[in-house]
Order: sequence, then C-alpha cells, then structure tokens
Amino acid sequence: MLDVIQNHILENRAAWNIGLPGIKGRLRPMLRANPELDRPVRELASGQVGTVIFWFAPDSNCPLLVSKIMGSTITPKAIAECAELQQTANRRLRQHIFPQIYGTKEIGGVRVIFFEAIEGPNFEIQLARAVSGPERSIRSFHRVVTQQLRDLGGVLRGLRGISLAVERVTWTRSATNHAQRFIALCPEARSVVDDGCLSSMARSLDTQTLEVHFTLTEDHIANYLPGGRAVDQVVSDIRELCTDWPGPVGALRILLAYFRASAMREAFLDYSWLDTLAYCIDKGPNSDPLRMAVRAFLEDVGLGTDERETVWAFVMGVYFMRACQEIEFHADSPSVTERLRREFLEGAVTLERIRSAWQRRAPARQAVIAPKLNHHHLDGEFANRMETTFYAERYEETALPRWVRHAVALHARFAQLMRRAGILGAVRSVYGAILDFIDRRT
Repeated sequence: MLDVIQNHILENRAAWNIGLPGIKGRLRPMLRANPELDRPVRELASGQVGTVIFWFAPDSNCPLLVSKIMGSTITPKAIAECAELQQTANRRLRQHIFPQIYGTKEIGGVRVIFFEAIEGPNFEIQLARAVSGPERSIRSFHRVVTQQLRDLGGVLRGLRGISLAVERVTWTRSATNHAQRFIALCPEARSVVDDGCLSSMARSLDTQTLEVHFTLTEDHIANYLPGGRAVDQVVSDIRELCTDWPGPVGALRILLAYFRASAMREAFLDYSWLDTLAYCIDKGPNSDPLRMAVRAFLEDVGLGTDERETVWAFVMGVYFMRACQEIEFHADSPSVTERLRREFLEGAVTLERIRSAWQRRAPARQAVIAPKLNHHHLDGEFANRMETTFYAERYEETALPRWVRHAVALHARFAQLMRRAGILGAVRSVYGAILDFIDRRT
C-alpha cells in the first residue's frame, strides 16, 4: 500500500508543485494511527482506515505532504465540496486556516486523500508542554489555554459568516434524540437522565433559533495548530453535518474535547472536567484566566449573552451526542464499551447535578466543584517564565548561552525557596517585574 501511494505522489509531483521534482530517491513515510484504534503497524501500512502518513524527503525533517486513508464510502464529489468550502473560508478570513487538498485516488478499495503539510506543534503538544514540559508553570498553562481558545474562537467566529441555509433551526429534537439514544445504550442512565431532566433541557433549547453555517468538523485537539489552523477536516457530507450541528453545536464539541484532554487532567487535582467547564461557564469573578478564556470563546461562537442554563443545555446535548458516537464506535470491543458506559454514566450524573442546582438557584459552592490547580506538578524547572515556549520552540535547535542557563537555574532555585518559605506576596511581584524587564530587553 505504501509503495502504491508513494508512486502516485511521484507521478503527480509536477502537477502538485510541492518541491518534489528536484528530490532524488524515495520518500520516507511516517505513520500516525487513528488514536481511537489499536492496530499493529503492519495493518496500518496495509491500508487501515484512519491512518495518516507524513511523507519526508530523504534529507529533510519537515514533511512535504500528508496522505490519509479514508473509508470507501467517501466520494470525490464530497471531497471537492469540502475543499471548496475550506478555500472559501480561507479567502473570507484572509488566513490560511485549511491546508490545500492536492487530490484523491482510490487504492486497494480505500480512498486516499493528499493534503498540504502544515508545520508546527499542534494544540495537544503545546498544551502537554505547558503542563508537563520543563517550562511548565501556572502562568504558562494559562497563557497556552487562553491563546488556543482565542485562536479557535476567532476561526469559529469567522466561519459563522459562511451560511449554508436560509432558515434558522432549533436543535431541541436532535438533542433529545441523542439523550434517548444514550439511555438506550446505557440503561442505568434512566434514573439520572429522567423526564424532568430532558424536559428542562428541551425548554432551554427551545428558546434558541440557530443558523446553519460552515464549521470545524474535528474535535480532537491534535488536529489544530497555532493560529487556529485546522487539518483533517474532510467528511462524507459536509452540508448534512453542518445542518446536524447548527450554531454553536460544532464549536461546543471542540470545547468539550479540550476539557477532556489528558493534559488538562494533569494540570488539576481531583479533576472533574465537567465541573471545571461549568465553573468557567458560570458568571463569576473575571479574574480567573481560565474562566475568562472560556467566556471569550463562548462569545465568539454566539453564546456569550445567554444564561448559564441555556449554555448548559447545549453542553448536555453535545455530551449525549459524543457519548453515543464513542460507545457505538467501539461496539465490537465489549471491554472498551463497558468502560465507556461507566465513564459517560458518571458524567451524566455530574451534568444533572449541575443542571438541577442551577435550576433551583443553589449557591455556587453547592452547584459546582471549583477546580484546584496542581501547583506541585506545575512547578517546573523553568517555572514562572513569561515566554511560554521560550525553551520548547524558539531555542529548540540552538544551544543557550552559558550565562542564560546559569541565570535560569538561579531563578528556578530562588522561586522554589520562596514557595517553600510561603512569602510569595510583594517580593514575588517585584521579582516578577524585574524578570519581565529582563525578558523584554533580551
């Protein structure tokens, strides 16, 4: 399979104009599997659907292009329609959000799509660096989350201008159907997602009429890069998908996936991602950077002025939709299916607890478990640097001067001593101001 794909690339290198004509020798493939699948490399190389292949020149560390093995059900017409909408979005937003699709070919009963390669660390890598890398700190974590949600929100705000239907729609029936399908897949949820819960969700959603517009189709944060660039956004029927996900529905799928990311779990103690999301949605003091980032994102996707109960009704509908998708996707694996049922049942309990507490106007402390950052884990070797990616990216391939290494080591040691002594107030703010001045000068 890999040889056939490579031969097709070499045959079309002049037409695609991707810098291949001067390359001598064969390309080097690097396979990335679908994270939801567990398959050996030999199956991936033989054409496993969902496999992404990066193609490198013999003497280069940057991919020249990317190919993805899709299912046989996707048609060239569907791919062309996705490509047309993506290029329209690039022109409207005056940004290169979506990569160019060079072409497609059916090989061995599956369809292979060839994309432009986009360089740079994806959101998943950036977030993991901010939480678990050597430059990790609370400040860097907040800066990365704020920037990533700002990038995504800006793109989603722009895509709201690409309308795909004249009439506005409501999402009540779809959300209710997703909830009932979830109950059918997880019968234990009937005691939690009862008629009162469903009717309350429906009443909140009935108040909203939504536009059908172009939206991002992937919720895995590894498919997004700085600037809101989006990859792997091809589906079998983009217009039908956008009709099923009107208004902010598609955007909330990404937000829920973001809070479920493993790096977010590492950043907090006793992490409950739904409680943390509810904490950010709830109107409260705007001094929390995480809450401010989420509120700005909701503003971008059209939910900034809505009551928390309305936003939570959308969250519930999207949650049930995602739960059904994951449970049905893994239907052939009983152990995985059972694990997912337990996980989503626990989440349904949290959803209903927050919904009912907000409905009866319970105090904030009773409704939501406030998130607690894992200060010990976020105390990195280079903690409290203003530049989040100072060591991870800017100087990744360049040795730092000795005086900089000594200054950073001294700073890290001094910060640890201050934390142990518990005198972080005025001294720390003065010290931070000095560091900020040094950062700007260097």
